[in-house]
Amino acid sequence: MREAGAELPGRFVAPIAFGTVLQPLNSSMIAVALVAIRTEFDAGTSVTWLVSALYLATAVAAPAMGRIADVLGPRRTSLAGIALVGLASAVAPFAPGIPALVVCRILIGIGTAAQYPCGVAMIRRAADRLRSRPNNALAVLAVCSQVSAALGPTLGGLLVGGFGWTGVFWINVPLAALGAAVILARGPADPPPAPGRRLRDLARVDPLGMLLFTAASTALMFWLLSLTTTPAWWWLAVALPASVLTAWWGLRARDPFLDVRLLARRGLSFTYVRTIVTYTAFYCVFYGVPQWLEETRGWGRSAPAWWCCRSRRSGCCPRCWRPGCCARTSLGSRCSSAPARCASVGYC
Repeated sequence: MREAGAELPGRFVAPIAFGTVLQPLNSSMIAVALVAIRTEFDAGTSVTWLVSALYLATAVAAPAMGRIADVLGPRRTSLAGIALVGLASAVAPFAPGIPALVVCRILIGIGTAAQYPCGVAMIRRAADRLRSRPNNALAVLAVCSQVSAALGPTLGGLLVGGFGWTGVFWINVPLAALGAAVILARGPADPPPAPGRRLRDLARVDPLGMLLFTAASTALMFWLLSLTTTPAWWWLAVALPASVLTAWWGLRARDPFLDVRLLARRGLSFTYVRTIVTYTAFYCVFYGVPQWLEETRGWGRSAPAWWCCRSRRSGCCPRCWRPGCCARTSLGSRCSSAPARCASVGYC
């Protein structure tokens, strides 16, 4: 008998954590492929839907997947999500246009959204069965999520530079196959479903709340994207009533998808506002810098990878940010892209 209070063994943590890296990787790798995709399909601002569609699908699917995992079992649900990611990623490189790519990204978002809630459920069940503490395993999930998101632009830049924009999709195929194999081999088995519980748990998914939230978010995105050319105010006329209906249903439903009653808690509301401001600034840099390096500065497709991995050995010029521009041996060497002299050769 395992001593109560011991940490969950690593053989359970590793396979579960592996699946959770798919969502942050797919949300971050695409940042360095947007320029190439826009050029390939002459897409304009519609290419931003490749980012928005995944986040919207993840926001809607993650809570639902947690409840579906209670019905079907977290292991089965996680494997189904991984299979969906692999299938959609294998189809995406052959997409004829942006709409088909957006559909693939939505499917990838749904598949990756299943991994974290299923991972938490598997960890808690394994911890209860072994009488272990899940703290270390939950910490590993959080670390994997953050670290893989930080590695996304570097990995994506290398893939786009070596294989083109399709590389950020092809990489999911072996990752999904490996993740499924690891979960099948080491993941904790699902318990037998409780009789009569399936329909009751599925009813708690709140499909109407999900539909209203999706309609409001999608209409708002269409309106924001139209501001770059001719504002489509009628999308705003759709978004506002849909948002009001979402809030109304959240107050009326017994177990709503979006519980707006939580906003009455001042501390929680302040946390939400702080998170929105933080992530707005983060993603402006996260998606803006790679496109600025490729388009404005004229770097190649693998520019973000070099930018993220730059070191003092790279010899980057602080004026034009291009590696090898300035001679390392001469502090006063001229920048080949600007008339001003380099302020410091070892800037980056």
